[in-house]
Amino acid sequence: MKITIPEIPPSLNKYAGRANTWDYRAEKQRWLQLFVAYCPKCKPMGKAIVTITYYFPTRHRHDPDNYNGKMLMDGLVPVSYTHLRAH
Repeated sequence: MKITIPEIPPSLNKYAGRANTWDYRAEKQRWLQLFVAYCPKCKPMGKAIVTITYYFPTRHRHDPDNYNGKMLMDGLVPVSYTHLRAH
């Protein structure tokens, strides 16, 4: 199964160690809605290997640790993909 979302999730630096918990929750909710919108017929599965590929709009260097997929993996869990783990 392939899910393509035409956006880049925010860098972890945007929310780490800051007092903007509500902003983080709102963004996390928005990503959940994106998953539902871009994968309306997806069905839960037992186990999966998840590969995340980012296509940034520029050739700027990005720190891979800041784009570790946390927002994406968190978006999968409420959509009933509770058994997924990133490898």
